[in-house]
Amino acid sequence: MSEPYSALLRLRLPRERLARWLAAPVPAASRWKDWRSIAGRWRLPGGADLAASTDVELGEFLADCNALLVRHADNRAALAAILQSAQAENIKLAAYDQAGAYFVAGSLTYSENLHDLVVFLAMARGAADFLEPGEHGEALVHDYLWAEDGERETVAAVHLAGKGDSGFMTPAQSGETAATFDAMVELMLEGADDPQFTPRNQLDRIQERGHAAQEN
Repeated sequence: MSEPYSALLRLRLPRERLARWLAAPVPAASRWKDWRSIAGRWRLPGGADLAASTDVELGEFLADCNALLVRHADNRAALAAILQSAQAENIKLAAYDQAGAYFVAGSLTYSENLHDLVVFLAMARGAADFLEPGEHGEALVHDYLWAEDGERETVAAVHLAGKGDSGFMTPAQSGETAATFDAMVELMLEGADDPQFTPRNQLDRIQERGHAAQEN
């Protein structure tokens, strides 16, 4: 039985710059070299341990991830594909909070495949190019569904900061970041309306100004 991990992204940036990121091409996973920091024991397709992989082994794996990423025309298409992984409408989200301070998106049933996890994280890390100094975000891969509360596993948590900065968090930071999503996730699992994110899917509403004007 498949037990997919949840993938969640949170960005604190204005709507106009979020729209620019959504319209931008997806980045290549090979842009970053720190993928060995993903938690857990992962095997690459050839059998090598990710954490102990050689540069050649890691490079071949990332080339496969790059091939998956370029299938998407832009970040909007890549994010839409992640939303489509949700096994129910109530366990996916792409919305600004009511105050308009931050955007959250993701699926609670994304994937347990390492290629897919790197695809999500690479897409998310590219959003840091659109953050200004003082703005930040987080990308999280976490087991929200298949473990008891005290046994939930954070596979990866990445911090995003202005001018393209990103990196994997420490285990302590990862746990703290996962906890900040708990209340939102519980409402999603209950199928309850979340007053902070209404409607749940605003992806099609977030457009660059020129594009929105053409539609009107």
